[in-house]
Amino acid sequence: MLILEIGAGPKPQAHLIPSWEGAEIHTMDADEQYNPTILHDAATMPEDIYGKYDAILASHVLEHFPHWKTLEVLNEWKKAVKPDGGEIHVVVPSFEWAAEEALSEHPSRGVLPHLFGGITTQWDVHMTAFTMRHLRVLFEHAGLAVTRARTGPYNINAYGEVVTAQQHYVCGVRKNAVQNHQSQ
Repeated sequence: MLILEIGAGPKPQAHLIPSWEGAEIHTMDADEQYNPTILHDAATMPEDIYGKYDAILASHVLEHFPHWKTLEVLNEWKKAVKPDGGEIHVVVPSFEWAAEEALSEHPSRGVLPHLFGGITTQWDVHMTAFTMRHLRVLFEHAGLAVTRARTGPYNINAYGEVVTAQQHYVCGVRKNAVQNHQSQ
């Protein structure tokens, strides 16, 4: 199994996924300080990796692109997975959580870093926000059938304090791969 983790940065996570134990994991990042396997901006995929990967993991990456470009980026990522069942796993901060916290009497200190990023580098800026419904619709528009979706907790550093926030996870496969699999 061959996995591509996009935007792995200093803390790659693909090796933590139990079903990927023993997989060969490549990383892609635009920042050379993280020594990625592929030094490349995640907005496009290099042609030499088209159809190469069994799965892609992009954890807390898609929100770093402008909202008007997220479908284009997801379509680019789709090019790198195998056409007959390659999976794309995306994790993004929950906009629902941020909205509820922002409107509460005592909002979490994590709301602003959750919405806008850490802003520690030129890449660490959030340019869009996702509800679970928006993320699922985005996958549908990209021709990806959602096979798994859930919302759950994650920890964020907010002004030197670790705070628990919520994130969305969606996994999708090419719709033609799902149809081919179901007809067999």
